[in-house]
Amino acid sequence: MAAVKPKPKREPAPAGKRFSPTIPPLDIPAEDALRRSEDRFRGLLEAAPDAILEVDSEGKIVTLNQAAERMFGYQRDELLGKRVEHLVPESARAAHVRGRGSYAEQPVRRPMGIGLDLKAQKKDGSLFPVEISLSPNWTSGERSVIAIVRDMTEHRRMQDAVRLSEERLRQAQKLEALASTVPAKQHWRLAITA
Repeated sequence: MAAVKPKPKREPAPAGKRFSPTIPPLDIPAEDALRRSEDRFRGLLEAAPDAILEVDSEGKIVTLNQAAERMFGYQRDELLGKRVEHLVPESARAAHVRGRGSYAEQPVRRPMGIGLDLKAQKKDGSLFPVEISLSPNWTSGERSVIAIVRDMTEHRRMQDAVRLSEERLRQAQKLEALASTVPAKQHWRLAITA
């Protein structure tokens, strides 16, 4: 029979201190806890592959991530404090301001512009297709909107390639159907004219 080793005794936690793998010790100063929380928030924000913007009740950008910088071609300090319409095509800016006002009246989590072909504008003025999700946010009694912006350029490119491939397949099927109606000795004429 194998000998059973006794479990080592665990020392009790010092009085007034608790330890947990998920809860930080109670003796962490509030400033450190706040800094850790902010670091965790910034890490999550920067890890997102999509652009994330926080827009205040006046339509000004108050927070953005690195993906937003890359997507729109701006440095962070160039966008902070600017109106979000700065990223909207000129032709759609007035409508966007009206839509922002309507959203403020009924702020709910939802996609923006359902059924519309939404475009955003880069720093260089070029436009690109986007999908945008909106979510209301209340922090310290202040209302803002979180916008998550996904660049749909590659998705649209793939859709176009699929459509082109499907069209080529339909044409090939038509030619095949046409070829089956022609006597075999005249196939060479079809090949020349196709």
